[in-house]
Amino acid sequence: MSKSSDLARFDITFADAPVSGSVPKAKSATLAIMVGASEAVYLKIEPVLRAMGTELIRTGDVGTAHAMKTLNNYVYAAGLLAATEAMMIGEKMGLNLDRLVDVFNSSSGRNVATETKLRQHMLKDGQLGEGDLKGGFGLHLMAKDLGVSAGLKERTGFAPEQIALCHRIWQDAAQALPKGADNLEILSYLRKRYPGERGG
Repeated sequence: MSKSSDLARFDITFADAPVSGSVPKAKSATLAIMVGASEAVYLKIEPVLRAMGTELIRTGDVGTAHAMKTLNNYVYAAGLLAATEAMMIGEKMGLNLDRLVDVFNSSSGRNVATETKLRQHMLKDGQLGEGDLKGGFGLHLMAKDLGVSAGLKERTGFAPEQIALCHRIWQDAAQALPKGADNLEILSYLRKRYPGERGG
């Protein structure tokens, strides 16, 4: 936000506009775009953003979009981690994992990971880890984004334990796995972290 103020002295306007969505959504120009900008700046750049996304959310002043985007990433990462751990527990118990996904998606545990990642990319023929583990977002980028989320404590003075724990797990995974690992390979990392915990 301070950079925006500095630029304003030279009559240069600034906006932050992070996006959310998969690579296919980027290619089809159907991204969700969060926009932090004054009303006047937003109206100027809206046509350009409309060419890239179908859902534009003006979040407030410069900096608010970045903050909301990083908090969204935290909620997704925590949900994916919880869903993966739950699937591993279900595997260990010998549960029908396809039915477990059905339970998640019909109940309060439903999230974007349970709806679009587990059956589509983690499971194959009911076996966990036999899918392609290709969710379309880098694990290292996830860890980086979580670092930004955890860093909000510097601005707020609020440091809840779960966000720090989530960041640490993803950071450890990023260090343990190859550079190009997909975020769904959090399963591969958890397998290594807890050897002998595989069911069957």
